[in-house]
Amino acid sequence: IERKVLELFTGSKCPLDSYSVYREFAAKASQWNCKGYEQDWLSTTFELVDELRNKIGFCEDWLQGMSRALEEYGIHIAYAMPTTGFYLASLLCPNVIAIRTGNDYYFRITEGNENLWKQNFYCSLLAFALGLYPHFDVFISNKNHPEGFAEPHAEKEALARALSCGIVGIGDKIGFTDAEVISRLILPNGMLVKPDRPALPIEPCLEADPIENRMPLIVETLTALKDFQWHYVALWNISKKSVTYKIDPEYWGVKGDFI
Repeated sequence: IERKVLELFTGSKCPLDSYSVYREFAAKASQWNCKGYEQDWLSTTFELVDELRNKIGFCEDWLQGMSRALEEYGIHIAYAMPTTGFYLASLLCPNVIAIRTGNDYYFRITEGNENLWKQNFYCSLLAFALGLYPHFDVFISNKNHPEGFAEPHAEKEALARALSCGIVGIGDKIGFTDAEVISRLILPNGMLVKPDRPALPIEPCLEADPIENRMPLIVETLTALKDFQWHYVALWNISKKSVTYKIDPEYWGVKGDFI
């Protein structure tokens, strides 16, 4: 296939005929039993390829050509580093099923940035409203991981991904994965444990910033089975200060008698 590519002095590229380019890729990927594809660097590509911003319809053609080509081979798509516009564009691409809702996990583990939990859960509101699964990026499962990548909050990171309903990826060095932490995320048959919908911030967390107001970031979701509901409520203290807090169960839809 002849590739016609826009290339700026920056080295950024975007195919003029994205359907043909991605179809060739999808044909090869399907031979490797590929089931999913992550399109990364979306916001950077959008910023550096002028035609994606100033040529009407070009960005849509790029994304929809990608979607059609991969859909023919049964390959799902996850978007990464998106702007809000890419969230909305996913509505025209039925095999886009997940989207990165926060910055790279690397910055949380190397800089101790608790804002990443805030980013992921708040952006999950938009992702879920548009029919997408939130994707919180990979995480380190090992509290004693070598080379400066020890994760003291491994259980919290695992819990966040279980409650997200989305992709779960691990970034441990080969041979250093904490099997006990990972085993709590999956059933014996390998299926991911997840609730009925992604966990989302409750109303008080939409009315006040958890960091500025020294309150926990509280998220809620549920599992319904016949006449019963199990509500899952998780709290993250992202203020780096001690927090004492009370919350009314009615904020997550629980009224009357409950256990």
